[in-house]
Amino acid sequence: MEQNIFNLASEHVRKYLILYTLISVAIAVSIGYYSQDFTAAHKGLFSNLVIFFSILTIYPSMVQLKTEGLAKMFKMWKPIFVSLIYVFVLSPIIAFTLAPSFGNNQIGIGFVASNVVPASTASLGYVLIAGGSIELATALGVLSLVIAIPAIPFFLSLYGNQVSVTTPIIPLMTSLLYIMILPLIAGQLTRYLIRKKKGVSFVNTTIKPYLSLATMLSMFALIFVLVDKEAAVMITKPELVGYIIGYESMIIIGILVFSMIVSRLMHFTYEDHQAVALISAPKNQSVAAAIATMALNPASALTPAIIPMIQPVITIIYIHFEKPLRRFLVPGAAKQAQIEKDKKMKLKPSWFAALYIIQIVIMTFSVRSSNNVLQTTLPLLSKYNFFYNEFEVGILIALMSLSALIAMIFNGRLHSYLRRYSFILANIIYTITFLLFSFSGSISVVIYAVVSGFSYGLIFPNIMTAAGISEDRKARERMLAIYSLTLSISLIGGPALESLILRYYPLNYVFILFLPIVILSTVISPFLKFPEEDRSKKRPTVWDKPGFRMAIYTLIVYTFPTAFIISFGGIFAVDQFHASYSLVAILFALFFTSSFLTRIFFSFLDIKKLWPYILALMVISLLGLSMVFISINIIVYSIGLIILGVPHGLGMPIATYSIGRSFPASERNTANSYFTSTMMSTNIIILLFGGMALEFIGLRLLMLFMIPIVVLLLYLTVRVIRSDSTSKIE
Repeated sequence: MEQNIFNLASEHVRKYLILYTLISVAIAVSIGYYSQDFTAAHKGLFSNLVIFFSILTIYPSMVQLKTEGLAKMFKMWKPIFVSLIYVFVLSPIIAFTLAPSFGNNQIGIGFVASNVVPASTASLGYVLIAGGSIELATALGVLSLVIAIPAIPFFLSLYGNQVSVTTPIIPLMTSLLYIMILPLIAGQLTRYLIRKKKGVSFVNTTIKPYLSLATMLSMFALIFVLVDKEAAVMITKPELVGYIIGYESMIIIGILVFSMIVSRLMHFTYEDHQAVALISAPKNQSVAAAIATMALNPASALTPAIIPMIQPVITIIYIHFEKPLRRFLVPGAAKQAQIEKDKKMKLKPSWFAALYIIQIVIMTFSVRSSNNVLQTTLPLLSKYNFFYNEFEVGILIALMSLSALIAMIFNGRLHSYLRRYSFILANIIYTITFLLFSFSGSISVVIYAVVSGFSYGLIFPNIMTAAGISEDRKARERMLAIYSLTLSISLIGGPALESLILRYYPLNYVFILFLPIVILSTVISPFLKFPEEDRSKKRPTVWDKPGFRMAIYTLIVYTFPTAFIISFGGIFAVDQFHASYSLVAILFALFFTSSFLTRIFFSFLDIKKLWPYILALMVISLLGLSMVFISINIIVYSIGLIILGVPHGLGMPIATYSIGRSFPASERNTANSYFTSTMMSTNIIILLFGGMALEFIGLRLLMLFMIPIVVLLLYLTVRVIRSDSTSKIE
């Protein structure tokens, strides 16, 4: 019973390693920033804790390290030689090149230390998950560990001389003695004694979950102490954090990609390649942290504190590309085996359908609420923290929308199995960039906005398509109604939670404290259904369908005011009515509550013809725009937002119903991708125009100028209704 509990606990922690790492970082940053005086007064305590948890992390790994029977593996000289080149030649060269750009020699030498240490035994776990050769990986791990003992002092001294930083050899060797040599000897001695007394099976299998769990828990504790210790620097110098994450990502990804090319040229098997790549690219940051603490300047510990935020994420993403990698390494091999799929892709009245609905609800809430936080908080952050003007705010949000637009167009052209891989990858990248906004600066915020926008563009259309996979109209529209309701709930919950956070924390803390909600989508993204498409058929011409044109007209009518309100409405309330940030978030909550109540009402209706609701949407939009234009105080402005919430609530369900009725399941991904990319195009046009116009005429006149646009779309809608009878029937 006890064994099963530890097995389950170990597997659980390993499965959600990224999640727990990010949670450790988020908690440590919050606590460390507000307790920086305590940290400064107890530097010795924190240094001792770093050393203690480093040893505690490394020792169980050394017990697990299988050194017996490795002699025959050293005969495989080609992969061993290539791996050593990656670890002790390529990685140090790249680190030496990038480190001086930090502008701080101590942080630079810490960055070098993080890239000349060997792999940890966690890399053996990655090799096992990826289906690589565990025997070769173990041999590489042992060999790199032994070579690293003299190599680390050599590289650090070499770099120190290059940048005129003293690197004392005796403290370096002392730190290696404590952190690598003694744990290696003690671990192997422990392994020998247990193996002699209990047998090989006991040491290799029975105690493995205990040792693995101890290693991972110690690693979380070490990350917590390191980040807590450096939290003040991470908050006050967010761009430095971004550089460390960006540079380390370049090194890891660069080595992984380069190793793929070399492995193909040298005809390595998939199993041998994975052993080489996963032992060469990830590094043991516990060793780097202990070396920085014991032998280098305390500032050098910043890099090994930050790298665990990104290293496991990139590694897990890489492992997910097993099938394409196998095809790449074996040219001319048969194509991927037939992809599993649901034959009819219909929702069935069973527990499976219930679970699927829950999955759609969770993912929709996670992605849409977090994206709404970006759309409402980034304008405030960029204007009041980075001193952007209204035009620059518009450019920033437009760039985020443009990258999403490009991704949506790209998504519409992908085969379903490639869309699945890109969907999972986009969720992971979206989560990472969401966290990085907390550490952004006036320049890096633009990079993060573009990356998060592109990721969102690969995520959102697929959730929308998954919500409408059923061919049965009633089942499909019931699911789409649930999807639309969840959109509204997310647009209420996001601002409400944001308001609560802003009452107690500054703007940049919103992203850290909202992160657990973002992670939900990433965790369950591999389980989303992707309907198969018949690529032998000609790609559908979506604009020829009256239902698609009606969806676009509806989209523009409710998107125009929504884009302005979300991007500039908060700034307008602050400047015109002196509203607090918390009150701004409440105003957004009122707007989205109105939208939510409208969608609840709409979901109870048995919709036969869509056109009456489209006309009502446009007329109500005209009334809401007029109210915002004449607003003389915060009350009138609030009423205008509530009225505009009604067409916002009607717009998405009407558009999705219209597309669902106009296209079969195999064509809906293309239609949804074009629909959502049109949504992003509209946002870009509005934001670019609005950012410039706001500088000269203000939000009131912008609302006024939108009235003739709505009237024009109302006229076009009436023309479609009159010219095509299909717009009047089911």
